[in-house]
Amino acid sequence: DFSGLEGGLSVCSWINKFLDSSAPHVFFSYATTRDTNEIALPDDLNYMDPRIALLESNKWYHYCFTIDFIELTMEVLIDGVQVLEAPIPAGSTIQSGGSLVLGQEQDSLGGGFQISQTFAGELYQMNVFKKRLSAEEVSSLSRCASSSQLEPLKADIILSWEDLVGQQRHGAVSVVSGDCRGSGNEVELV
Repeated sequence: DFSGLEGGLSVCSWINKFLDSSAPHVFFSYATTRDTNEIALPDDLNYMDPRIALLESNKWYHYCFTIDFIELTMEVLIDGVQVLEAPIPAGSTIQSGGSLVLGQEQDSLGGGFQISQTFAGELYQMNVFKKRLSAEEVSSLSRCASSSQLEPLKADIILSWEDLVGQQRHGAVSVVSGDCRGSGNEVELV
């Protein structure tokens, strides 16, 4: 539920994609009645901005998307470094009550899937925060900060990794053990 946002939103996850980027593959898709791409996070940002280098396949990255409804900006940080910043229109919001799908873009609310848009790879420690995380907070996450360092952020999580792992899964999805940088309790989508 995205109704409790505090002026922004952040989606952060470890990601290891298996496919080369012949086309973007969406690993986080939040669709609403207003927009089937309310939030659609691709495994490659080159499709959003051709100046951004392609992410290599079979390599772990910390990927964090943030949006600030007050400053009217969105950004993507890879391994704690900002690689994309763009303005958003005044009055932008995230509609609550939508459909969240991991590993596949939704072309209609909760469906309209195309095999060519399927994400193949691993995700780990994906969390959705009710605010725009600062660069310092994202950097801590990307450096595998200790749980005591991250304790203050726990109150800002509106959808946790544990919540996501506990949901119903469809297709070739498995949960495997691991830890920070991709060797612990990952979800593999192939």
